[in-house]
Amino acid sequence: MDHIVEPLYIRASDLPDKFTSAYQICNAVSRHINARNIEGAQKFKNIWKIHVKDKKLAVRRSIMINGKTVNIHEQDPIMQRRGEMGEKIIIKDIPMGVSN
Repeated sequence: MDHIVEPLYIRASDLPDKFTSAYQICNAVSRHINARNIEGAQKFKNIWKIHVKDKKLAVRRSIMINGKTVNIHEQDPIMQRRGEMGEKIIIKDIPMGVSN
């Protein structure tokens, strides 16, 4: 049985520039955990989600991207700030895709 792992989060506004790519984010994370454990990254509005196979592997609280230290959050920082950690709908068995 597959278990669902919550993504890690980065605020897009914390990144060095607005043109930071999913590749650059995954590459920065791979300096701290094995790249095989990274499933990808996706941007939605002002939040990047980093999908990893096991959250226990991602012990770092920050990473360096283009010379800037960027914080990694275990929960969506925007929703957490608003106090809106509500219900989540999970759709399984659909391949993830990345488009830049």
